Amino acid sequence: PAPDPNQVLCWSELELQLYFSSGGALKPKVKAKPTPKPAAAAPAVAAPAVVPPAPAATAAPVTLPSPSPSSEPPESGLPASGSTGAEPSSPTSKDSTGSSRPNFPRRTTVQRPPNAPPAHKLDVVVYIEHTDSYQIVYNANYVSFCLHSLQDFYGLPALLELQHTDSICMNMLTLHGMRCLQSAILGDHLSVFSTRIDHTENADTWYCSIHPSGGGQPVIYDCLVTVGFFGASGTAVAIPPVIQQREPPHGKVVQSGILRKTTPSPGRLAKESCFSATCWLDTTDASGCLDPVFVLKLFERGRTNAFDGPSGLKTLQDAGVKVVVFRVENVQLHPPASRALVGQAIDVRTRMEYQEKLIVFEQSLWLPGAAAPTILGTVVCLAIDAVTGETIQPANCTPLQRFIQATP
Repeated sequence: PAPDPNQVLCWSELELQLYFSSGGALKPKVKAKPTPKPAAAAPAVAAPAVVPPAPAATAAPVTLPSPSPSSEPPESGLPASGSTGAEPSSPTSKDSTGSSRPNFPRRTTVQRPPNAPPAHKLDVVVYIEHTDSYQIVYNANYVSFCLHSLQDFYGLPALLELQHTDSICMNMLTLHGMRCLQSAILGDHLSVFSTRIDHTENADTWYCSIHPSGGGQPVIYDCLVTVGFFGASGTAVAIPPVIQQREPPHGKVVQSGILRKTTPSPGRLAKESCFSATCWLDTTDASGCLDPVFVLKLFERGRTNAFDGPSGLKTLQDAGVKVVVFRVENVQLHPPASRALVGQAIDVRTRMEYQEKLIVFEQSLWLPGAAAPTILGTVVCLAIDAVTGETIQPANCTPLQRFIQATP
């Protein structure tokens, strides 16, 4: 479901997740655009001196919480020093690789109670197995880093005991608000920080952010991950007491973002494609459900096939155009249902659409002949000029025009 695109929606990432999971039942907070006050007339002065025009007045900086210790990340997705939480004034900004990216609101601010434990930290090193053809960390591997962080917090011995003794496994339920804000490369030392922002009897939602090792800026990647626990029959169970023996780092999302507009318009450039893929036995997690990282890999194959397969993507690379993942939104994994996909030849369906500077992919996994998808999600990509590092408007890029056509 999509909200009214004519409204300015100020939602936190968690509110977005709840909106989608509730089928649109959650109502947005509508922020009215402020009406500028008329400037006061300047008093008449005889023979005024000629002076350069004064710069435009800016809003007073927002006071942020005190900086966290060096072992923890700052509370926001941007540098705390002198930061106001406003969007940058320029239409694009550049990351550490020189690539310019649209300036969507980048903040997800998590506020923790004064006495709450610090964010859980897991250090990782980028090996060649984590990188892709662009020599940066492949987007699905960031999800793997985050899952390892949660497993580390819950405790591998406790999780193994649940699996072997009670046939209870931890599964990822949803992935939302995933943002690739910078590019980690081979040899980088990273730290994954995890804070629980929502808790129910059956599930925990965590905010995970990945920073250069030891904390600090810039934020390389962040997301919201919801995990639950399931028995051998695929039935959801209450979170076992054995993994709740210590207080988790907890807080709440307090910084809002603006929902990306998704309403189609006549003549929008779009293309639909479908291919068959086999879910081999080594593509499952410990519970026999489809591994979330493999799901994102299938989505990647679907995006590649939207560009006429690997050869088409290679043509784009040779033409100096790189297509990189920017955001992943509203991935609904449905772990028990995904067991039916294992060992099957399934349909991977993709709808690719050019939206200004974005390439938006609506993707889903289907059992052949099914009336509804088993797994679905949205991936937002950017086209980058390999020489200048600037974002490219897909509809105006000759190498990209050949892959898509105008549709009503």
